[in-house]
Amino acid sequence: MTPSFHKFMLAAFILCAAASSFGQVYSSYIYAGGVYSKTLFSFGSAPFQFGLEQYGYSTEASGYTIMASPTRQAQPGDTSQWFTRVILGPVSFSTSLRPVAVIVIGSSIILAIGFFIASLGLRFYKRRRYETRVA
Repeated sequence: MTPSFHKFMLAAFILCAAASSFGQVYSSYIYAGGVYSKTLFSFGSAPFQFGLEQYGYSTEASGYTIMASPTRQAQPGDTSQWFTRVILGPVSFSTSLRPVAVIVIGSSIILAIGFFIASLGLRFYKRRRYETRVA
């Protein structure tokens, strides 16, 4: 087996070990101060946490956040604002896309990077093999 295959297997083992040993369970739905928060999936613990969260809030026609009130009924002009937060270890960012779109785009980017790295490795392997045959 080649050293690059050994490195790949070591990285896969470390990723699996980290995913299974540092998991925490978070509540699935929280409401506080007019903001709804829902953890779609998450693994790891801070600062090495990875996952997706969805959060949002409702606003009235004048743009103010609606707080929870048992007597208030939905009014015309009330809107809900939803955002998806992507957590990548110590870095996180939010987007207004739906979680499914974020998963599809993220998976596409990861696959594209993987194919690019694999093609670079294949070119290097072919060049090295050609140079040893010519020499």
